[in-house]
Parts: sequence; C-alpha cells; structure tokens
Amino acid sequence: MALSKMEYWKGLISEWKSSGETREIFCKRKGVTVATFSYWRTKLRKLDSENGNTNPLVRFSIPNLGKPDKIILEWPQGIRLQFPQDIRPAHLSNILRSIKESFE
Repeated sequence: MALSKMEYWKGLISEWKSSGETREIFCKRKGVTVATFSYWRTKLRKLDSENGNTNPLVRFSIPNLGKPDKIILEWPQGIRLQFPQDIRPAHLSNILRSIKESFE
C-alpha cells in the first residue's frame, strides 16, 4: 500500500532531523525543493500543534538543582552545547535565536 502524502512528508522530515544535514543539502540529495519541504514542515508542525502534539526543539537540563555551574542544551541530532550558568540572558537568547533560524 502506498504512503499518503502526509505520511511521506512526516517520514522525510524525520529523516532530515536525524541526518544532521542542512535543509538545503538534504533536499538536494533527496531531489525535493526547499520550498516544498518547508511548506510540508510548516503544515505538519501546525497540525501537531493544533492536536497538542508538540516536540521540543531541544532538551534542556541544568545538572545541579542547587546552584548549577552550567546549562546544557542537547538536540536530537546529537549536537550538545554547554554554557556557564552565569551567561548573560541576552547572549543566550541571541545564540538560541540563531540556532532556531538555522533549522527553519
């Protein structure tokens, strides 16, 4: 039985997330346009959000609940960033915004 369009795109987007590749490289390798890929990614995220199925972009942890010495961010692709606990919120915000934009 053939996959529905929605199932196909869910699978492709899941494959991209675990590939560690940029959208552009992944789409070129798979023979799909970035515009079509982005359309389906946005559509599926919106459907998930409407259905209450949201997956965090990143896992966030602070190792010591007393007085942490670092903040750790981990992505499903295996990327891990550590920041000192006293990082300025504005700096962390700028870093996270840049990372988010690279995934969109």
